[in-house]
Amino acid sequence: MATIQVRKYATIKEMKNDNNLIVGEVVEIIGYYMIDDGAVHKRIISTSNDGTGVLLNNSLWANLIYKDYLNVCHLGAKGNGNFDDFEIINQALIHDKNIFFPKGIYKISQSLTLNNHNLKGIGNDTILKFEENGIIISTTSNIEKLYILGDSITYKEETSGIHLIANSAQLSTLNNLKIRGFEKGINYRGGNSIKLSNIYLEKNNIGLEVNPTRTQDCNGSIGLGIRAYNSFDTAFKFLKGDSAVGGNFGSSMGNWDISCEGGKNGIFIEGGRYNNFILYSESNSGIEFNIIASGNKIFMRNPDNDAIPETLDNEIIYTSGGHIYKRDPFKLNKIQEVISNDSSVSLQANPIDIFIIKNNNTKTRSMNLQCLAYIPIGTKFEIIVLENNNAGFVLYAPTGYVLKGDIGIFGNYVKGLHRLEVCKVSNTEALLFRKDTVSI
Repeated sequence: MATIQVRKYATIKEMKNDNNLIVGEVVEIIGYYMIDDGAVHKRIISTSNDGTGVLLNNSLWANLIYKDYLNVCHLGAKGNGNFDDFEIINQALIHDKNIFFPKGIYKISQSLTLNNHNLKGIGNDTILKFEENGIIISTTSNIEKLYILGDSITYKEETSGIHLIANSAQLSTLNNLKIRGFEKGINYRGGNSIKLSNIYLEKNNIGLEVNPTRTQDCNGSIGLGIRAYNSFDTAFKFLKGDSAVGGNFGSSMGNWDISCEGGKNGIFIEGGRYNNFILYSESNSGIEFNIIASGNKIFMRNPDNDAIPETLDNEIIYTSGGHIYKRDPFKLNKIQEVISNDSSVSLQANPIDIFIIKNNNTKTRSMNLQCLAYIPIGTKFEIIVLENNNAGFVLYAPTGYVLKGDIGIFGNYVKGLHRLEVCKVSNTEALLFRKDTVSI
């Protein structure tokens, strides 16, 4: 059997100048622009361009030989942080669905749109440096082992590192990514059953925003090991959106394990139901937890012990100061369990931080307070937040609870001055008396 002779060239330029190449010959390139620039690859000589071809001086084409993933450097991407690699990368996306980025800093002047594509790098040493928007996922695509960079110091307004834009993005996966310097690190607007895992969001205005757009859903998705650090505004936002399909409920039936620290605000959950949340927030200068949505199961952890979460109709487990507070609104005969790490502390003596109590009428005498959780007799409540001047009403706020007025005595209680104690309780209501007045 005859041995196939493979011609070797130091660079693409040297190969182009060889007028002796003929159709069917295989050539090996040691470097695209210079020897040992990392672009070692093979090509086959042809009469036509298959989309990866280099035009030779003798009017023939040298097309790439590869399998599995198309290496952007084999098409001429430099990855040196200065040369604009957008056109070459876009050419790769047009030609193939599987794209590989070796080590380098790829300057990209325009956003990349993915339609059933798979993008893969080698980790933090593969940096896609965008001048504007980052990656738009239009239909199911997968991205892994990339560092997606916007602004290296602050963030660029009206930009997203990754933008999932429609239901057709369903079943996409984002894995082992670092995203930095965008208004929204991940802008999740549509697509069911998305999987996000091992993602580090750094110095974005908003780390991750889940916000279903009209006619789009963000349901059944999984977010595991997502960490936001130094967010300029809010680390995580789960919004109601304007989805006509979802009835303005936001994302549903998902599982989210997320954590954040060192930014302004931590975790804001305005929309979403039937989700399982594991939330960890610490060392943020603003609000650690702001939870408005209902119908979720939530485990919250704040090691700084300075967050008082609002529960609404969620099942809540909140750890703080050595205690675990658990609230289950679906078990009316046993709503509240308070478990202490200190076995010598009685249940009724433990501080209760996470109840919500609402007035179910507007009477100013014999006010009846609806109890959304079973409260033991003798439990003391301190006035933490006071926002409304309408006597006789009990309101709730994102940063805690509001108690205003008690049986027979109405008026505004001052934060930190008054405490109430439960004197009568059932599964549906609690009657409170002002127990004592304390000095600040």
